[in-house]
Amino acid sequence: MQRRPLLLIPAAVAVALFFGLSGVERVANPPAGAPGGGPRFEIRALGIDTVGYDPDGGVRYTLQARSQTRFSDTVTELERPLMGIYRSAESHWDIKAAAGVIMPIAAAGSRIRAGRRSGGGGHRITLSGAVDARSLDGFGRAIELQASRALIQITDEYGRLLEMADNVALQRGGLQVRGERAVFEYDDADGALQRLTVTGSPLQYRVRGGDSADPSPPTNSTAGDALVSLAPPQGGSDSDTGTSDDEDTFGTADLLELYEDSANGEAVFDLRGDAVIQSPDTDMRCAAIVYGVDSNLIRETVGPCSGLHRD
Repeated sequence: MQRRPLLLIPAAVAVALFFGLSGVERVANPPAGAPGGGPRFEIRALGIDTVGYDPDGGVRYTLQARSQTRFSDTVTELERPLMGIYRSAESHWDIKAAAGVIMPIAAAGSRIRAGRRSGGGGHRITLSGAVDARSLDGFGRAIELQASRALIQITDEYGRLLEMADNVALQRGGLQVRGERAVFEYDDADGALQRLTVTGSPLQYRVRGGDSADPSPPTNSTAGDALVSLAPPQGGSDSDTGTSDDEDTFGTADLLELYEDSANGEAVFDLRGDAVIQSPDTDMRCAAIVYGVDSNLIRETVGPCSGLHRD
């Protein structure tokens, strides 16, 4: 199986990739030393379609973009990138954005969160502008996130979505979360997503009850928009969807950790830091709360707690 180079395309091999591109645009650099002249670009290619392989020949990532511009300082800019990240030859994340920047990990220096394994090199990809990321959990349930920025790391061994930030909106079945930052943790052995942590000041969450276990995904189309409150409005109905909120559970916290119960596969989240939970039979505030998403049940509370919970 032929292996293609990783993301950044040296000028010396640009001709070899010509037939994989829809066109190459030649634009003159400004004269050296010209006022306002930044890093000089080496090549600008249109219609990028790239596949990266791991050492065993499996697909590690795919990358498409409307255009790619490589600069002399090793930075590459992407327009309208569409990226697929694979694990064990299967699609793990599908991610799209308005723009992206690729930097070698060595050039990025201490700003890189290298994750649990550095992989001995690779690249950091920063995506921006209406970033949308979609995946499936270990039981085939869809996870979707939107944000204004995202950080991806590609090494010789793996590709991983590390974090998303600014106006984060998470949808997983009946669970909706809005916060400021999401961080992803993976299993070192097989690369499976183990834990997703969302933080906010505070973050807002809602678990749909009744027959609304799989509502429409949250929208976050405009960067910089204020977070939409997930608490039900007065009157007990959702003004956006017209559906009843009588059975919903909702609240706020400083941190939410989402993971799967290893015993039965249920999605569980831990709320920490002034955790508030409200539902038809609960109105509580605790230091921490553990909640089962699929069962819609409080599993554990950590005091001090105040409020009411009716069994």
